[in-house]
Amino acid sequence: MTRPAAFVRSVPDSFAGALTGVSPAPDIDVVHAREQHRRYIACLEQGGFDVEILDTPADFPDGPFIEDTAVYLSGTLVLTRPGAPSRRGEVFGVGEALAERAVLRSIEPPGTLEGGDVLRVGGRLYVGLSSRTNDEGLRQLTVIAARQGIETVAVPVRNALHLKSVATAVDGETLVAAPGHFDRDVFAGLRTLWVDGQNEVNVLNLPDGRVLIPASKTLLQEIVTGAGYRVLTVDVSEFENADGGLTCLSLRANDG
Repeated sequence: MTRPAAFVRSVPDSFAGALTGVSPAPDIDVVHAREQHRRYIACLEQGGFDVEILDTPADFPDGPFIEDTAVYLSGTLVLTRPGAPSRRGEVFGVGEALAERAVLRSIEPPGTLEGGDVLRVGGRLYVGLSSRTNDEGLRQLTVIAARQGIETVAVPVRNALHLKSVATAVDGETLVAAPGHFDRDVFAGLRTLWVDGQNEVNVLNLPDGRVLIPASKTLLQEIVTGAGYRVLTVDVSEFENADGGLTCLSLRANDG
């Protein structure tokens, strides 16, 4: 059986200057970030992914957060148009590297869309409307997804960078979510594990059924374990200092 693919991008020296809402203290340690990145890749491989590493040009400090540049929809790869203008140049290299792997589609101006706002659960896409993704970006993605029979649901996001900062899939019918960032009824019909008192709840469901969770998120680990899931942890603190999470660091062919 073919293992699903996961694509990551290398950590450049310039990662020390990645975009952040609040300047990290202490500064981002790029050497430490690269070691954490290696361990993250090892977790993906142990969990059932075939991982391919793409190079990040030095002038793209946020390049390791590859998820924001594209959305996988089966055999279609939707190239995004990031809401952060400094990140728009990242998209071309990802599209060029994967052009032979999928049919390419693109989000066009004035649309903006970042992959961190696109949460796939089964045959449905929940798309966060945030400071990085606008209504026009959602509209264009909705048209592309509909051609594959995939429904799209808008999720206005409050006080969070991306939808997947505050809600991610544990499996095909279960989410973990932080309350207060979106209307609760938007996920009606899904099982939701609410995590009070922790704003970042970004987890990654692995092909082997385990759930990858940041080592720093002990409450999140307890809740997911208590719900009957097998948990694997990895330290990604340097990426958390750059407002990133686990899903941000890979583009996966198994979950859109």
